[in-house]
Parts: sequence; C-alpha cells; structure tokens
Amino acid sequence: MKTLFTFLISIMSLSIMAQSTFLKQYSYWDRAEANAVFEESDGYVVGLCADIGESRYLILLKTNFDGDSVWTKKFLLNRQSAYINDYAVDDARNKILIVPQFGGTENVFKFDNDWNLVYNGSLGLEFPYNIKILNDDNYLILSKSQDFYRAHKINSQTQEKIWSGDTLISEYNYSIGNILENETGGFIITTKNRGFEPTYIGSTIYGLNSAGQIISNYTFNQFVLGTTKFEDGNLLSLAYKDQNTTGYNAIITYQTDGTILDSTDITVQQTSYTQFIEDGNKKVMAGMLFEPGNNFFHTAIASFVNDENVWTKNHGDANSNTDKYYPSEIKKTSDAGYIIVGILTNNGSSLPYLLKTDSVGNIITLGISEKNYQYNWMIYPNPATDLVQISFDKKDQWEKVVIYNNLGTIVKEYTLPVHTDNFTLNAENFTSGVYFCGLINRSSKSPLNKMIIVR
Repeated sequence: MKTLFTFLISIMSLSIMAQSTFLKQYSYWDRAEANAVFEESDGYVVGLCADIGESRYLILLKTNFDGDSVWTKKFLLNRQSAYINDYAVDDARNKILIVPQFGGTENVFKFDNDWNLVYNGSLGLEFPYNIKILNDDNYLILSKSQDFYRAHKINSQTQEKIWSGDTLISEYNYSIGNILENETGGFIITTKNRGFEPTYIGSTIYGLNSAGQIISNYTFNQFVLGTTKFEDGNLLSLAYKDQNTTGYNAIITYQTDGTILDSTDITVQQTSYTQFIEDGNKKVMAGMLFEPGNNFFHTAIASFVNDENVWTKNHGDANSNTDKYYPSEIKKTSDAGYIIVGILTNNGSSLPYLLKTDSVGNIITLGISEKNYQYNWMIYPNPATDLVQISFDKKDQWEKVVIYNNLGTIVKEYTLPVHTDNFTLNAENFTSGVYFCGLINRSSKSPLNKMIIVR
C-alpha cells in the first residue's frame, strides 16, 4: 500500500510539473474581450464576450494546461457592446457572471460546477453591474443607472430581493473598484476613475451598514484605489495613477474617513500596477508597462516582499509597436504559478489572451494564435452528446461541412444552404469518439477543428 501511495504521489507531482507556461491569443472572433478566468482540474475556462457575424455572444472557452482550446459554449446577448463586468464563485462552485446589457433582461448568468447554465436573468433589478458573495452565501449586487449605483441584497436560492440600499453618487467615468464585507455585516465599497486628466483621477470610499444605508464616504482626488482589503481593522489598498503614461504606485493603509496611516512607494519606472494578489508573504502585482518612445504596452507583473521589489517581468510582443496587452485578472495557479487573462488590441481589433507564468513570472512557450485570421468559425458544445452547432461568417460562402474520423477518412458530408452562417449537426448519428470537422467551398478549405462526441 505504501508503494502504491508513493507511486500515486509521484504521478501527481509529475502532472503538476508538466503544466506549461505560455502566452497565447485566441483569434476565433472578429472582436472579443476576455475578463474572467477559472482554473479547473484539467485546465482553464476563460469567460469572454465576442462578436460572431452581426451578433454578440457570451463565450466560455475551455483550454488544457497548455492553453490549447478544448471546447466552447456560447450564449446570445442582446447588445453589441456587452462585456463581462464582474463575476464570483460561491461555496458550491457555482459561477455567476455579470454581463451588463442596457435594455436587456438577462444580465446575470449562473453556471453550475460543470458549466451548465442554471439561471439567466436580472434578479429583478434594472441593471446588475457588480457582485459579491456574502458570508451567508447570498449576493450583494450593485445596480447602475446613468448617474448612480445602488446596493441590493439578493437571496441566492430564490433570486428574490431582500433589501435595496441608498444610492451611491457616481460621476460619469467612475466604476466600482472593490466590495468588502466587514465583521458586523456592513460593507465598504470603493469607486475608481482612471481618467487621464488630473481633475478626473480619484476614488471614493463608501461605508454602508448591514441594510445598505450610507454611513460614511470620503473621496481621494490624487489617485485611484486598486485591490483593497481589510488589515488590522483598517483598509489597505494598492493606489495607482495613470496620467500621460507616467506610472505611480503605492501601498497605503488608511481609515474610512480618508486618514492615511501608512504609505509605501512601490513605483517601478513607466509601469502602473492596478491589482495584486497575496501569495504567502508576497504581493504579486499586475498592470501595464508603458514605453512612450515606441508606444509598446506590455503586461507587467512583479513581486514585492515587505514592499521591496523581488522580481519584475514584462510580457508582450517585443516586435510590435501596435499590440497592447491589457490584463483583466491575475490569479495564483495550483502549480504555484500565475495566470493572467486579458485583452490584446491592435488597430481597433481585440482578441482575448492567456498568460501563464511560473512562480517568478517567467514564460517558456510564447505559443501562437489558435486560428488563422483568414477564417472565423467554431464548434459548440464540444464535447457534445446530441446536437452540435457549427457557426461561421457568411462572407466565406462555405458550401459543405465535411467530417473525418481520426484516420483522415471522410465519414459524413453535408451541403450547406446558400448565405447561411450556421449549421446544426445531429451527434446521435455518430459513435463516441474524436472526429475532425472542416468547411469547404470551390476555392478553399478551412483548417480542421476537433469535434468530440460522447455518450
């Protein structure tokens, strides 16, 4: 038994060691923005919103530990400008994604541990915008109108409103930065503004009681509050300022009335960090490196111990002066590394990217775009048990769908209607296994996509 146990531990250790580091972009869509990432037992799930043809979708992209795509799921949205603004994971491993859609009624998506959709609505609110899972497992939701936010407590089981609090006055460019629950059941909410003009830089700290009523507020005008947490009864924040590509960062400890108790400068030249995670005695920062001379915008990560810089790494395409890598989220991974999800922009286009590093911020494999830019199509769900949806651009004028087995033999061909952008395949016509799907017309063939059928 001891030998077997040792063997299993060895296999587990090898599995963890085999997890890769990479920088990979996903170009399946004309325009897409990724704002969420979740680590699973066999890889990662990226949450993003993307344009497919003339419609906007919420997309779940599953990858393995090397960043290679495994499957996608998509959900139609009613606004071209929709994006994932916030998300949370509850104790039962349900994932709740907030996708603001002005005029829409399905802004909240709730998925179970297997990524099955279990709720899609607006929780009875006009415009859900931010979420916090509370200590009693209910939700604190912030809704947004044109000029203010309001806090609401929602029953997580019935989706019914428990109470609505006071309005939080918000200027035009302000958004919610942090939502914290204190020991007495009250809340601290910070707003942030990243305008480039000095008069628009600032953050407001609101103190709310357990019924959502405002009991205090204070505005910092000189900087923006990034990641914030409680520490010894006070607040600790990453303070940052972006102005004319000049970075400024400090860790500040302060009271809710704005009294700063301690401030430590952690500025790294031409770098602005907007968030941090704690990893043991380290604070690992994520942000942007600005290089004004050639306009490079790289993802920057750094580690600080006792406010001293231990290492700093910048990742992006050093050969491009137009690609800009904007990090949306950083998390620690199970193999002691870090993963960042973000948005790569270039001349008006946008793509999601994943950046996976080791424990000191290095990447070994840069990776490549997962799809030829020439074609834009996808298969979902994948794996599938009954129906498979195949979507593509009308402009490519595909004429046939061709299915191959793993030996490269054609097993099915389907003729497509003229001017269509999707096709539904009945998976019940196939035995369980791995297949490869391609699209053809008179002059070209698409790259093949893997299609997995399970029973």
